Amino acid sequence: MTLAQSSGSLITAFMEEIGLWREFAASLDREQTALRDNRIDDLQQIVVEKHDLTRRLHECGSRRMALFREAGIDAGSASLYSPFPGRFSADWDRIQSLWRQLTEYMARCRRQNQDNGVLLNLRADVVKRTLASLTGQAPEPELYGHDNRPRQSAAGNLLDRA
Repeated sequence: MTLAQSSGSLITAFMEEIGLWREFAASLDREQTALRDNRIDDLQQIVVEKHDLTRRLHECGSRRMALFREAGIDAGSASLYSPFPGRFSADWDRIQSLWRQLTEYMARCRRQNQDNGVLLNLRADVVKRTLASLTGQAPEPELYGHDNRPRQSAAGNLLDRA
């Protein structure tokens, strides 16, 4: 593979992967909206979409890593952030810019996915507590504090002052 082909292949791979991360970010946004708005029926389609995007992102990442190895680039180091006087020097600024975009999308999606997981866990907890309450399995309210003294409810405090 010539220098121009190798450089072009890496740029093309970055652009394809960035496009997929954009799609994944949009999917995560739709997932958050569906979770927030209780649109449970939409979640099924979003999960299928995320699964397909994850598969495609994995394939792109594998291609990118193969191109890195072929170019002698150590993706695990800071080499992508430093000047590269070697075979990609003509396109290195473009490659670095695309790499920054790619890692920014990865970080954004990681945060968004974690946030969606927290939201999903909160929803699951509300459902669990609601079901326990409706079936008479809700725990009794704590009548005593950690110091083994009776707790005063807010209502009790109001009545004491009346």
